[in-house]
Amino acid sequence: MFWHRIDPDTPDTWPVLVKEPRGEEWSRFEVGVCEFLADVLTRRVTVSVFPERFPSMDPVFEPY
Repeated sequence: MFWHRIDPDTPDTWPVLVKEPRGEEWSRFEVGVCEFLADVLTRRVTVSVFPERFPSMDPVFEPY
């Protein structure tokens, strides 16, 4: 995940970019990073390069 720094003076307008780890595919999301993370974690948005079952519907906490 990356920010596209279009204008360094307005970070609230930077879209989120996601790159396929071992390929050339990029996905662009015209929202800020907090909104992007909230949308992904609540499954309002899917990212083609993320695993199909991400995030898990049955999260597990494993203490360190």
